[in-house]
Amino acid sequence: MLFRSTSVAIGDASLIGYRTLFDVRTGLNIGKNVAIGAYVSFVDTDHDLGDPTRRAGRSSSAPITVGDGARISTGSIVLPGVRIGAGAVVGAGSLVREDCEPHALYVGRPARKVRDLPR
Repeated sequence: MLFRSTSVAIGDASLIGYRTLFDVRTGLNIGKNVAIGAYVSFVDTDHDLGDPTRRAGRSSSAPITVGDGARISTGSIVLPGVRIGAGAVVGAGSLVREDCEPHALYVGRPARKVRDLPR
């Protein structure tokens, strides 16, 4: 294990880009050989819609998992509870709000599967 704290674990030989944001309360598990571009944000907490006096209602968190060998490109945002499968690629500037299958390419806001990748 390359790095471990109470809420973040980063596997061996993984690369973390410049100014990556870890806004993590529940947990973030990054596998081994993962490449993360600059300005990627991992956010594991959200808020329910509150009443008119305070729109940021009660918060909820869910852990994020990134599988071995995955790549998350520059400027992407990964939201609570997402599981990015082993060998998956997330294109630059994508908003990942749902799970990504292993060995597949995802792009866009929200991120959508474009195609399967060779294994």
